Amino acid sequence: QAPGLLGGSVYFDDATLNPVTLTGLQNPSFEIPGTGGPNPFQGWVKFGNVFSDGTLTQSGNTAAKMFGNWSGPFNASGVYQELAANPGETWTGTAYVGTTTADRVQGANFAALNIEWRDQFGTLISFASQYALDAATTPDVMHPVTVTGVAPPGTVSARIVPIHLQESTAGGAVWWDDITFTLAPSGCD
Repeated sequence: QAPGLLGGSVYFDDATLNPVTLTGLQNPSFEIPGTGGPNPFQGWVKFGNVFSDGTLTQSGNTAAKMFGNWSGPFNASGVYQELAANPGETWTGTAYVGTTTADRVQGANFAALNIEWRDQFGTLISFASQYALDAATTPDVMHPVTVTGVAPPGTVSARIVPIHLQESTAGGAVWWDDITFTLAPSGCD
């Protein structure tokens, strides 16, 4: 009520309340550098060859650049973050991925966006995967990718894993940016 105690009324009807699940990820666009050591990004655990690079981004100044390890057939480079999860929950991951003309993915190399389901000991139970990019993908453009899966029995955590897989010694790199990882609302209305 405004000063002066003026009269008048308002009416509300058909209000709804919908749950919103935040991504929960730290540093989803790879803008915050790590504090040294093996991880180039705050909040992410890396494996293989992963670096901060601004050559190709969806937003901001940097993305996660990944390329092969030249250590045998289908070696992997990637990053992950892990969140608490329960059996039966539906999780969705989204991201943008691209390759450049100058460092284009070659041969049978490819990128995928994975959700990994882990048990109480951190052991992989199963995973959901969405093929994201290969040598035939248009370069110099960031492409959206989405993966969805339901947590199996025994799940205590879920990992979102953008990954680059290299076939033997085929060249090329991929850039990942703007990752989300969300839990679908559950219950009834």
